[in-house]
Amino acid sequence: IGPDGQLTGFEIDLARELCERLAATCSIQPVRWDGLFDALQRGQGDAIIAALRISPENRRKARFTTAYFRSPARFVARRATPLADAAVATLRQQRVAVVARSAHEAYLTAFFPQTTRVAVETAAAALDAVARDEVAAAFIDATVAAFWLNGESSGNCCRFVSGSFIESRFFGEGSGIAVRRDGEPLRRGLDWALQAMAADGAYARLYLKYFPVGLY
Repeated sequence: IGPDGQLTGFEIDLARELCERLAATCSIQPVRWDGLFDALQRGQGDAIIAALRISPENRRKARFTTAYFRSPARFVARRATPLADAAVATLRQQRVAVVARSAHEAYLTAFFPQTTRVAVETAAAALDAVARDEVAAAFIDATVAAFWLNGESSGNCCRFVSGSFIESRFFGEGSGIAVRRDGEPLRRGLDWALQAMAADGAYARLYLKYFPVGLY
């Protein structure tokens, strides 16, 4: 909720832009997270735009557009670090903080077997370990890291290491807009509008407004 009492944010602006391109009069309603799909099925809304993961479980409840947002996994290191990239050879025998039992830990285990994993309980703890120079890097969700890097709590200590990872087997297919199972015409229209935004640069402008530290 913004200072004027109105809903604001990346997905709010995205929804408004999509409605304008479809020449549709839209109302945006806040709904509790655990009631989103029920609200959709009751006809309280025609679509859900709420960072919903495109997953087999969610596909059983609704149809999805193509992904409008994907948050890659990234390595975060101190600005003075000699790490030039996120190559396997570069990170060999380096200590890397990662959230225990997460997809990020599973990915490190599979593809960076010679990297020393330092398991912590939260992404914040992983970033703190980097800031305190306890590890060479942290491997976490890029969106979480970007807000931290752009905020005061990081003290401008750190940066993304070159290289991003989006393998769907570990990190999912991204977030899509959900519509009812009988909402195929709307789904196609939203896909068309998303493609149009990408083609004319509108999506990039909106993305940079809310994510000034690029995720990729």
